[in-house]
Amino acid sequence: MSVVYYDEEGYINLMKDVLKNGVKTPDRTGVGCYKVFDRKLVWNVGKQFPFSTFRSNPLSMAYKEFWFFMKGLTDTNILYDQGVKFWEGNTTREFLDDRGLKHLPAGDMGKAYGYQWRNFSDEFDQLMEISNTLLNNPYSRRMLTTFWNPAQSKQMALTPCWHSHQFVCIPEKDGSTTLNMKVMNRSLDVVFGESFARQQYALYLTCMAKLANMNVGYMSCDLTDIHMYENQIEF
Repeated sequence: MSVVYYDEEGYINLMKDVLKNGVKTPDRTGVGCYKVFDRKLVWNVGKQFPFSTFRSNPLSMAYKEFWFFMKGLTDTNILYDQGVKFWEGNTTREFLDDRGLKHLPAGDMGKAYGYQWRNFSDEFDQLMEISNTLLNNPYSRRMLTTFWNPAQSKQMALTPCWHSHQFVCIPEKDGSTTLNMKVMNRSLDVVFGESFARQQYALYLTCMAKLANMNVGYMSCDLTDIHMYENQIEF
């Protein structure tokens, strides 16, 4: 069933796919959206970094949010002070109270994203585990990170959209090794969210390959619920 799209041209075609085949569906935000099920985007990051040509998506903003996650931070006021306002609407006092997170200060995302990355189940640092495995056992099939923690989902302002990723090392004929990445997404705002996330994960793949002295390979993104909001479409 899954349709595979490649690089920036593929991303443009994915949006055309949603416009043509998307089914009108109610959603959590109340805005309404058009969605399709089960697609894949593949980027040859080693050949060309996946900047967006479709709209302005500053790499600096993508980097700041991802670095925030990598450090295990949860206070999004830190991002706001840097001009990154992705979380502004989802960490207000009203939003947190509606989620039952009255104990959190405004601006705090709770036990989401970076918290799970660096402190999964209050004790396990996934980033360090993956880094150590990549350096010491690169052909392991267990280099998988998840931000999806059902036991703590109600303690998150939002559950993660890009919820898991896995590294896979492939030996090359010249004796080098290429690092590839699979990224799993459960809910994709194809117009806004995708173009920032692709840069974040491509940057992460590039940095991890440099850390391990490997070639940069492919980034394959498995997409489940792909949608475009009604207020993003001109009728």
